[in-house]
Amino acid sequence: MPVKTLAGGSAAVVFLMVLIAAVVGTVAALGGYRPPMPSPTPGGGSTPSPAARADIPPDLLVLYQRAAGDCPGLDWSTLAAIGKVETDHGRSTLPGVSTGENFAGAGGLMQFEQSTFDAVIARHPLPAGGATPPSRYDASDAINAAAYYLCDSGAARDLHAAIFTYNHSDAYVNQVLGQAARYRLDTTSGSGDCRTIQAASTVAAQAISFACAQLGQPYVWGGNGPASGGWDCSGLVQAAYAHAGISLPRTTYDQVNVGPRIPESQLQPGDLIFYANRSDGVHHVALYLGAGKIVHAPDFGSPVQVSNYRYPGDDYYLATRPSERHSSCRSSCFLTSSHLFGVRLARRRRPQISPQVKDVQRQAWRRRIRSPLRHERRKCHFDEKNPCQSVEKHQRIPSSARAHMPSRTRTYTSSQGDSRD
Repeated sequence: MPVKTLAGGSAAVVFLMVLIAAVVGTVAALGGYRPPMPSPTPGGGSTPSPAARADIPPDLLVLYQRAAGDCPGLDWSTLAAIGKVETDHGRSTLPGVSTGENFAGAGGLMQFEQSTFDAVIARHPLPAGGATPPSRYDASDAINAAAYYLCDSGAARDLHAAIFTYNHSDAYVNQVLGQAARYRLDTTSGSGDCRTIQAASTVAAQAISFACAQLGQPYVWGGNGPASGGWDCSGLVQAAYAHAGISLPRTTYDQVNVGPRIPESQLQPGDLIFYANRSDGVHHVALYLGAGKIVHAPDFGSPVQVSNYRYPGDDYYLATRPSERHSSCRSSCFLTSSHLFGVRLARRRRPQISPQVKDVQRQAWRRRIRSPLRHERRKCHFDEKNPCQSVEKHQRIPSSARAHMPSRTRTYTSSQGDSRD
């Protein structure tokens, strides 16, 4: 009896499996079967903007992101923009989208001519998930074929030329590039809000995150954090980038020389913004948050806070962008505010020496003034492109650099406050 029951159950299972296979085979033969689309998951490349998520069907967004991996250097947004411009992501009812061809012989989601599609799949086997055999009307096949075609056309080197190869029209290229830009989340301008940090690099995001975590901490001149009772402006910036793995000098005088200078019109979150005037030199630094905002330790009585980076009467000077490449400049080789404003800081007091030795030093100093050669001390000369370029012993200083050397007759003593940060 148990044997018969088992046999009967086995027969039922076999019959059911045969029935399912027959149904699936019939649907596939009619051309209506497609493997289930993958569930939406994060893809590579840029982050989709809210507009992209609202306009692109979730299953196609995943396909665009994954197919971009077929071509290193190609962002998914370019594929998505082509899909939008060509067929509105397959939603267009024009001829040649779901079936048939348009007047030019193109068909499918990405509007391939059959001969072009066949040439692409002959060179590049398409990944699993598409039709068998591959079809230009299948979303997975069409998008992956488009990625391979753009890659073969040199998308990684010249995206404009690659898109022009796809469709020989400059207007078409501009339309695709514009749509692609709208599909990408703009992280360069930033949010200006510590609660929604946006940055173009992980390093900048980590630095901003650290600085934002210090909001409300008191201002302390020379402060390096809670252990010293609070922060000053340059101490906060140094600690923020140290948290991100970037080494910066301690004072604003040194920090202003780290990293390339950035035009104000190209500010990005994480950039350092410096303020300066002729009386104090470079006296304040802040971390750009985006949307015209900075996070900084302002002054006595004002805790770490978010403020507008420009305000009436401000003395905005310049902005720099720290990176690992530019984080090796140390205080032994830098430009102080003296080089920037034509004055020099008061000399450090030297130990007492005998009049005889002093006379010898004075004569040697006069000889150095008349000579364009530097003596053995390592010094830095003014070079806007590379402020940390050093002048070794007996290395001739160019006349252009000597012209920017500070006057030997004027002295300057820093006042207390942010000018010493």
